Amino acid sequence: MSLYKVISYIAIILCLLTIYGLFTIKDSVVTLRLELEEIKKQVRNEEDAIRILKAELAYLGSPERIQKLANKYLTLEKPKVTQITKDPLLEEKLDQTKILASAKSFRKPSKWRYKKGLAKYLTMVKD
Repeated sequence: MSLYKVISYIAIILCLLTIYGLFTIKDSVVTLRLELEEIKKQVRNEEDAIRILKAELAYLGSPERIQKLANKYLTLEKPKVTQITKDPLLEEKLDQTKILASAKSFRKPSKWRYKKGLAKYLTMVKD
């Protein structure tokens, strides 16, 4: 065989391999494109479902609707004066705050000044 025939066979084999590779790549690209379109369709469907759910949530949580349901299903009455009592814990807290407020008023006022300390951080120094 001559060198020309060997080079021809190698060129034909390389062309066939290139054609096979191109068709394989094209098939992969088409498959990926179809998968991408399917995923985009699913995303659009989910976004539509989210919008519908947000609208339903806004409707279900609307104050007017809740008020209508409360009037229909709950039999609430306004509290009577005889039902209202004083909270004993609230009275204790008020007494404690009065004590603390009076204790603070007897303290001597102090002055604070700022001074540069180590590593140039500001520190408060009491006179």
